[in-house]
Amino acid sequence: MKLYTNKLDHPLYYFPAIVREFVQANNIETVVVSEEEQATDAFKAKRQHGKFPMLELDDGSMIYESAAIAFYIARQSASHGAALVGHNAFEEAQINQWVFANAGNWAHAGAIMYNTLGMAYNMDAYNAAVKGIKEQAKTLNTHLQGKTFLVGQRLTIADIANFLPMSMAFAFVLDAGFRKAMPNVSDWFARVAAQSCVINACGVRKMCEKPLK
Repeated sequence: MKLYTNKLDHPLYYFPAIVREFVQANNIETVVVSEEEQATDAFKAKRQHGKFPMLELDDGSMIYESAAIAFYIARQSASHGAALVGHNAFEEAQINQWVFANAGNWAHAGAIMYNTLGMAYNMDAYNAAVKGIKEQAKTLNTHLQGKTFLVGQRLTIADIANFLPMSMAFAFVLDAGFRKAMPNVSDWFARVAAQSCVINACGVRKMCEKPLK
């Protein structure tokens, strides 16, 4: 199988890459596609929806969208996959619930990252994104009271899905003062960041002491 991305630090590529590391799916090759190759007719036929990442199976079938790819990779592992996708129908529903609830955070994280790094300048979008990501952090903090992870007291796809956009928020705007008032989500973030599958897939994630302007 081949996991296609346009760059190795693509935030959405990290989602299936972390799952691949967790289940030790060594049969999945990462392919970084150059701009020249993306322009070819052969690759355009693969890239029907126009977004990275995407997974090509051994028979040529394609799977698009990072969450769908992550679930597929997890389900291919008989020994590790169930831990990530749920041991029963209730856990699976809870995991899906947190994946769906997190969808808007990618937009918030993107606006924060683009404005902080000077790739865009829209303070209305930035301020709205900061407000939105802080609300999600509060929701997570409440849910994580007395818990180590979002579902089943172990790492699941729910944690990975929420961790990735929140990592940009913790890096740029969720400073030490905010984290002191939100200890549950802060401890959860540090716990997920310390997982070997996360470090191997996307490196060490740090938290800012002050918001970066």
